[in-house]
Amino acid sequence: MRNKKNILSKGKPIVAVVVDGDTEAWYLNMLKRNHPDLLFQIKPEIPQKKSLSNQYDKVLSLSDDYDTVVWMIDMDVILKETREAKKGQPRPLDEFLKYKGLLD
Repeated sequence: MRNKKNILSKGKPIVAVVVDGDTEAWYLNMLKRNHPDLLFQIKPEIPQKKSLSNQYDKVLSLSDDYDTVVWMIDMDVILKETREAKKGQPRPLDEFLKYKGLLD
């Protein structure tokens, strides 16, 4: 059985980018617009559920089909949600650092 990654890339590296919102997708669209020499395609697939765990699961699933997966997150949001977390609730920063450690 042929590896799906090989079919997609045809010898060229192929990268998936997981973003957590519209702003990050906008950044990528502006990159494409301002650097037309870059050969990449943007497929907006912004998840409806933007929790860290959903995004992390998406990164893992895409890693089977792509040479590289980039996860762009808005750290300001994570820090804000961490400051606002009630005592005893899981802190988003701790969750992100756990995922980061698993990816390193």
